[in-house]
Amino acid sequence: MTGQLKAAGPVAIHGTFKGPIEVTGDLLVGPTGFCEGDLRAASLGIEGQVVGDVEVENLTIRPTGKLFGKATYKNLALQDGGVMVSDKRRMRLP
Repeated sequence: MTGQLKAAGPVAIHGTFKGPIEVTGDLLVGPTGFCEGDLRAASLGIEGQVVGDVEVENLTIRPTGKLFGKATYKNLALQDGGVMVSDKRRMRLP
């Protein structure tokens, strides 16, 4: 799919999505998921591949996950096997 996605609840991507995504809740890019575009969410779990800039509070890159792009986050969990090729920025805590 190509377009723009805005959602309030939890969202899971298990296919290909190209375009910006904005989720006020949790976003999961599953093991078969591929996202190309900027992502904003409260929490982002990556099991597939993301190409684009992400801005989240909680970022988890699981063993099969790959992130290519600038990442802005408060909390980061990079699990063994996960890949992060990024200009990383940690948000300032209040």
